Amino acid sequence: MPAAEQEPGAFRELMERVREGSADATQQFVEEYGKHVTRFVRRYRASELRSKFDVEDYVQEVWTAFFHKLPGLHFQHPQVLLAFLYRLTHNQVLTMNVHFLQTQKNNVRREVSLEDPSLDRQTLVSPDAPPGRRAECQDEIAWLLKSCRPLGQEIVRQIQNGYSQKEAARALCVAEKTVGRFLHTLRLRAGQAAL
Repeated sequence: MPAAEQEPGAFRELMERVREGSADATQQFVEEYGKHVTRFVRRYRASELRSKFDVEDYVQEVWTAFFHKLPGLHFQHPQVLLAFLYRLTHNQVLTMNVHFLQTQKNNVRREVSLEDPSLDRQTLVSPDAPPGRRAECQDEIAWLLKSCRPLGQEIVRQIQNGYSQKEAARALCVAEKTVGRFLHTLRLRAGQAAL
């Protein structure tokens, strides 16, 4: 029976078992609704990223986001779930498209072959801090984040992954000012800790 035609009682029972953490129910759920997610991904993924990411890479991102949000979600009918999966997939795919096609750090359009004769030695030197300094910074960030709420930790994770404040706010469904205020507070705390 197609997922959208599943009886409401059977659907609600399956969703309850998935929410309780049943491995069998989760597998059945992913098998029934996975083909829809795959179809949605194929519709929206950027053609320029097809050689970089397989459809399954996107699908895994969608399922990760879905199961992260699941405790707060309640669906009465399969059609409502499908509409939610459609919107979630659309948002996840567009976020990845933006991240890898429009951000300065991860833009795949900026890739250049190492065999390109126009490259010089200076072009290949990383402007980033040496690994030892980066490790120190990571330790400092981890120390600062211990007392932060999960939203703050997620904001930092987004920024570390190369997202701008605007992109991070959009991905986390919060105001850009919220992201900016949190980062400002974090910088102040880092400055106080350095004294």
